[in-house]
Amino acid sequence: MLIDCNKKQLIEGFELYIMDMFDSKWRMEHMELLNNFEEHEWNKEMINKWYKSLEGKEPDYAVYKSSFFLIAGFYCYIKYTRKYIKQLYKNEISNTILSLCTNIVDVGNGTGHSTKAMAELFPDVEVYGTNINPSYQYQHNQYLQNKMIELSNQQIDCFIFFEFMEHVFNPIEYINNIIKVHKPRVLIFANSFNTRCIGHFIEYDCYGTIIPQKNISRKFNNKLKQLGYNQVKAGIWNNRPSIWINFEL
Repeated sequence: MLIDCNKKQLIEGFELYIMDMFDSKWRMEHMELLNNFEEHEWNKEMINKWYKSLEGKEPDYAVYKSSFFLIAGFYCYIKYTRKYIKQLYKNEISNTILSLCTNIVDVGNGTGHSTKAMAELFPDVEVYGTNINPSYQYQHNQYLQNKMIELSNQQIDCFIFFEFMEHVFNPIEYINNIIKVHKPRVLIFANSFNTRCIGHFIEYDCYGTIIPQKNISRKFNNKLKQLGYNQVKAGIWNNRPSIWINFEL
């Protein structure tokens, strides 16, 4: 089972994928990035490029289709997302909530490791991922044989947003639309609005009003409450991830 693999095993497995994916010209550079992500010059260059694009008010969304972001997605799973999934599974309250869902959508699921892990841990639930297609990350989802979904007007029981909402310039409007269209009973978040990372914004749009990143989290949570969601007191440290339920849907 994927969730039982330790960090070394996960990296070794991903290295094999990189060896198959890239030719000799790029293989070593991707391997070096994988094993020294935060300090690698490529990472620093991409961060600077992203924030420079924000200064010009033209976010460089091309980063999401780059091979660099494939490694970034894997790094995020190793450092953060794997812990979130373990907490959701081991916590009795969140485990019960997720087990009662018919379907779960893992939004912006990176390399797809999180989607595969959730599908293995909750075998009676239909677990899907979403990602940009075409992209290197979408290809890796296919490699893992994840079920991918294009959101239209389906009824979805649960949405999971691991390190995702901070990549959306208008996150409050976005989640309002998700709720309006798909009517999920359960929403799970691990937001990092106040951190600096590729794809994160330094200010956000709230229905036409520009909000500094330090203020968006509170407004986001208040919007969930206005829409009828209550945060579950599951006892998960620092509410990462946080679980929200609307019992009236």
